[in-house]
Amino acid sequence: MKRFLQFLMLMLAILLMPATAMAKPPKLASEEFFNGSYDNMRNVSVSINRTRGSYVRCFSVTDNDQLVKKVTRAVLKDLQRAQDYSELKEGGERYIVMTILCNGYPVQIGLQVSRDDAYLFISGSSASFK
Repeated sequence: MKRFLQFLMLMLAILLMPATAMAKPPKLASEEFFNGSYDNMRNVSVSINRTRGSYVRCFSVTDNDQLVKKVTRAVLKDLQRAQDYSELKEGGERYIVMTILCNGYPVQIGLQVSRDDAYLFISGSSASFK
């Protein structure tokens, strides 16, 4: 009976392996700010730059503490997936920089937050965002 259960578990693992290998990687919570819904908001700036092989997105908001809190929450959610990160709190400002693997490629996320202002960037190779 024990051998049968081991065989059954092995077969189940073999059958599930292709499904997990083909699954889409989880999206970054920070990507929400680049879906177009914030483009026309007052005091918000969105920039997306593609060059050969790299992709950089920037989002800045001023004088909107609610949106600053939302950006901060999203970045902190992404922080749970970070391979490595640095954080600095100084003079009422907070700085976070992290690296996350997406599609097997490193993606850098950075956030600078003051009371009512935030600046977010996401940078990586084009392949990491496919």
